[in-house]
Amino acid sequence: IEVRDRKFHLQTYHDCFVGSEVVDYLIDHELAPSRSAAVGIGRELMNSLGAFEHVAKDHDFKDEYLFYRFIKEEEDGEEEKKVDEE
Repeated sequence: IEVRDRKFHLQTYHDCFVGSEVVDYLIDHELAPSRSAAVGIGRELMNSLGAFEHVAKDHDFKDEYLFYRFIKEEEDGEEEKKVDEE
């Protein structure tokens, strides 16, 4: 799973990954028996464990070209800038 900056609609989203790539990874490494099972695992990681979130907090985990980022606790309590408008 490649975590990197990505662009969509003239915005740059920092340090994110693609949902469908997570599904591919889970299938390829035999961690899920099907794409729908992999989505279930992704949703569990996202919703129950709070491991990552959609970059705009608009979507649940999906097997689509949607951007997600790992949730980091900020040391100083401030959220770092995660989107640049161009």
